[in-house]
Parts: sequence; structure tokens; C-alpha cells
Amino acid sequence: HAATLAFISFLRTTTMPDLLQALHRLHVPQKLILLLHFTYRYAHVLSEEAQKIHKSMVLRGFHPTVSFSTFRAYGNLVGMLLIRSIIRSERVFKAMALRGFNGSFPFSTFCAVGWVFYSMMPLLRLKNIAFTYPRSLPLFTNLSFEIFENEKIYIRGENGAGKTTLFSLIMGLLRPQKGDIIVKGKVIKNQKDLRYLRQTIGFLFQDPDDQLFCPTLLDDVLFGPLNRGINKEEAYEQAINVLKTLNIDNLAHTPPYALSGGQKRLGALAAVLAMKPDLLLLDEPSSGLDKRAWQNLVDVLNQLDMALIIASHDIPFLEHVTRRGYELSSGMLTFAQ
Repeated sequence: HAATLAFISFLRTTTMPDLLQALHRLHVPQKLILLLHFTYRYAHVLSEEAQKIHKSMVLRGFHPTVSFSTFRAYGNLVGMLLIRSIIRSERVFKAMALRGFNGSFPFSTFCAVGWVFYSMMPLLRLKNIAFTYPRSLPLFTNLSFEIFENEKIYIRGENGAGKTTLFSLIMGLLRPQKGDIIVKGKVIKNQKDLRYLRQTIGFLFQDPDDQLFCPTLLDDVLFGPLNRGINKEEAYEQAINVLKTLNIDNLAHTPPYALSGGQKRLGALAAVLAMKPDLLLLDEPSSGLDKRAWQNLVDVLNQLDMALIIASHDIPFLEHVTRRGYELSSGMLTFAQ
């Protein structure tokens, strides 16, 4: 019993990053340490989702009693959480892949102390893209599009129009059945080309929890540069500079689950910017932000010296950040009026 109490006391008084480092020094297998970390990290996310679902149940008349219907309701809740955890794990893996993950985790991240001139060559060009989900009607049949250096544009469309799918095609998370994706004149054909694309283009997911999977915010920002082979000192300096640019360097050693919604959004943006992309894709970046966080994100994006493609329904946000845009409808992009 004394040993158990001591262990519980140790867990309650030791931060997760310190615990992970201690286990690393004790030569605990890395896979076990990573399993512990991811379990801890996303237990917080699933706990929040469970509370939201439970609140929704209560608001619709659910009153827990010792009865079969109560057990069934909680069983449904657990099943829903399991499904959501599987879906989230897929999104987290995609976020890791986009920042250079190739099967081995850079464990050192856990031990981290007006008028615009555009070049003539498009930064990104989509040529005659066709894509259809299995057992579905064609989403894109002959979609073409290009964006030049430092352009800031938006894409609007109804839910289900294909905005997120378009971003996934650009990033190589989905493969078109026809057409070419061309980055700086280079047609993307194989894994080597895909690595080049993901060094050139960054992707900010709609849910920042999918992109913040390390023990602290600093570790998350370091993840991409270290996967690119940058030495630890240079990567650390690069990460701190990005955090300072976004005015969140004071949160560097904060666990992601302790961040507010706006801070998570900026943290995920920092993790993507640390890869030094030339083009940034943003999927509903202002969703769920309060007024202060909304304005902060607008100010940050306006200061970035890079091309942006923003998919959003937030018209005031788009008016503050972008210069022109497109409507996505029936698988085609047309200039917005």
C-alpha cells in the first residue's frame, strides 16, 4: 500500500514532460513511453467530448438511475467515444505525416529545452483534377486552379462542396484519379516529390487538437523541424522565434490540453509555420474563436509573408485577410463576385 501511495503521489506531483524524460533515462522502451504520452494527451480531449455528450443527454431529458435504460445510454456514450477516438487517431496520424513523420518519432522533442508582385510561375497549380469517393458521385471532374507567391485567397462553398477534400488532395492525403498537382513547376508523382510538397505547403486543420500531440507546445513546434533533420539547437531557436512571432512564447512549456481554444489554434499554426512553408492552407481557421482570439488570428495572418488559401464561411474574417477568392460548387472553382 505504501508503494502504491508513493506512486500515486509521484504521478500527481510530476508533470507529464518530466515523467516522460524520467522514463527515457530509465531506458523504458520508447514505444511504451509514446503509448503512455498519447493516452494521457488524448484522455483530456475524450474527457471533454464525454462531458459535452453527457450535457447534451441531460438537456434532452436524460436522468441517470439504476436501470437498464441508464446502462444502455452510458453504453452508447462509450461506443460513441470509441468511434470518435478512432476517427481522431486517423486525423492525428495525418497531421504527423504532414510534418515529416516516417515511422520513427524524434524522441528529442520530448527533451527540448495593397499591390503585390507575383512571380510568373505558380507556386501551386492543380491541372484537370478528378476525384470520386468510393460508392459516391464524382466530386471533382476537371478542376484546375493556381496560386502565386504571396497571394492570399479564399475558397467558399456549402458544406459538402469539397473544400476539405480539395486540401487533402493538395497535401497528398488523398490521391486524384486524374490530373496533376504541380508545386513550383514540379509535378508530384512519388513519395520523394510528396516530401518536397509538404516542405513547401503547410496545412492547418480545422480541429487544432489533431495537430497538438506532444507533451508541451514547444515539443509540438519542434516536431516538424527535427523530422526534417535540423539539429536540435537550430530547431529550438526556430521554434522559439515562431512562438514569439505569434506572441505565445510564454506558453512554450504548457501542455496542449491546458490551452484555450484560441491558444490551441495559434499553437497549431506555430507547429505548421515552424516548417517554413511558402504556402499555407487553412481549414475554417476562425471557427469557434471568441472576438479577441478572432482579431488576434487576423492580425497574425496579415503579418505573414507567405501565400494563403483559406476555406471558410466567415465572410468578415475573409474580408480582413484575403484579397480575392473562389466559390466551390458542383466540383468547379469560379471567381467570387
